[in-house]
Amino acid sequence: MVLHAFALIAALAAGTAQSPPGVQVVLQRAPDPWWKWLLPTVVQTVISLLSIGAGVAIAVWSFRRNRETEHVQWARDQKRAEWQKIQELIIEVWNILQPVIRKEELDSITHGDLFNAVRKLRQPLSRTSFIQCPFDDDKFRGQYDRFLLKVDKEGGEVRAKVDYLRTPEPLQGMNHTPQEKLALITKAFESRNKLIDELTNEFQEIDHQLKSMMRIDLGLRATADFTLSS
Repeated sequence: MVLHAFALIAALAAGTAQSPPGVQVVLQRAPDPWWKWLLPTVVQTVISLLSIGAGVAIAVWSFRRNRETEHVQWARDQKRAEWQKIQELIIEVWNILQPVIRKEELDSITHGDLFNAVRKLRQPLSRTSFIQCPFDDDKFRGQYDRFLLKVDKEGGEVRAKVDYLRTPEPLQGMNHTPQEKLALITKAFESRNKLIDELTNEFQEIDHQLKSMMRIDLGLRATADFTLSS
């Protein structure tokens, strides 16, 4: 009986020690680490910075590319202008030679017009700014200078012969028979024809070589038009 009484008292004491009715114990979860909530912001920031960097890089590349393209075009325009000047001087020489061939007149040669035109053309051929200097080719420079010397020397000889034939007979210091006069005239015209043929062929070769140089320098096709004004 005594043991039964103690058991009953223990049961009552345990019942009174329980939590009041309606109160529950809730276990709280530990807070997330700081880097876990910061990570999305960092990722978004990095993506934004990469996007901005890529945009800036593309803009810089595009700017440099445009600058390079503009510089290449500018240099090409300068080359074209320099070759255009040379072409104009070539045409000037032909404008003197062709009437001589066509009209069989010596005035353009004997008055020094041809020599002056050929010497004028030599200047831009020997001193260039943007194009490959034609006179860097020693063989071409020698060919051109020989042509210039021939125009000066042999043109002077023809001029002397023509002046002699144009001088009135009494002032020549000697009288010629009609046959002698005809022989002198014939010889003078033979010299004239030979000189013009040689000068024409030699300058045609010079013109051809200059056009080939221009084609290479400007990257033109073999059949390209040589009008450089456009």
